[in-house]
Amino acid sequence: MKSTYYFRYLLIFLLLIFSCKKKVENYNTDYIGSWYAETGEGFIILDIDKNSYGEYNYTKTTGDHDNIKGTIRVNNHKLSIGMYKFKIDSKPEKIFFETKNDSVYLYYNQPTKLATWKMSLTSPLLYGNEKATYYK
Repeated sequence: MKSTYYFRYLLIFLLLIFSCKKKVENYNTDYIGSWYAETGEGFIILDIDKNSYGEYNYTKTTGDHDNIKGTIRVNNHKLSIGMYKFKIDSKPEKIFFETKNDSVYLYYNQPTKLATWKMSLTSPLLYGNEKATYYK
């Protein structure tokens, strides 16, 4: 009899864990793409593909390099790559610049490209716990 209760609680617990975050492809396709951010210590490239797989590369000016790969899951407040959670400060939004001087150009890919989307994330503590604005 007790094992039935434990099984029910375990099932409810697992449903809560896996239903709270959805794969990007099922939640909001605006996250899909190659994102670029600059920080005081280097630059970040965040690639999210259409199958909700992603890679986070943080290259520091010191030459150090951090890399996370895994399935991307997202809800209203967090974006996670594998077991690493990023706080979503602002969701992806289309940007329109009023003047050419306000524009943001992406220099990491050739040829240089004008950014048309932005979002803001705070990295997990292991990777600097730093807020960055990402552009694609």
